[in-house]
Amino acid sequence: MRKIPTFFLKLLLFPVFPVASDSSQKPLPRETVSRIKQQLQQYVETEEHFLDPHLTLRDVLVVGCTYNRSYVSRVLNEEMGCTFSAYVNRLRLQRADDLRRQEPQAPIGDIIARSGFDSPSNYYKAKRKYGEE
Repeated sequence: MRKIPTFFLKLLLFPVFPVASDSSQKPLPRETVSRIKQQLQQYVETEEHFLDPHLTLRDVLVVGCTYNRSYVSRVLNEEMGCTFSAYVNRLRLQRADDLRRQEPQAPIGDIIARSGFDSPSNYYKAKRKYGEE
């Protein structure tokens, strides 16, 4: 008969405790939330980096925000009610709608590209997902 390694015995004999859920995290201070929102809006919206079709949260953290990924994600999810990609795609959709109103004769492909989408299919996916709000 084979002997069971001690490592496996410990796994079987000791209870496994669940990892703390996000609801057990301490809320971020209001000042921190406010600063993160301000930095996000400055970099993504005011400086119009959302027009870059390859913009990622990592880009924002490296250049436009002084907080870590966890804090920024929490602010997006808990305070703004969306993910980073939803936030950016909503801004892009808004830009596309503005361009369509300003230039009704412009080709839709041109408007899509100038709104920050990397392809028409991504525009239409975002339109289906976020456009009817």
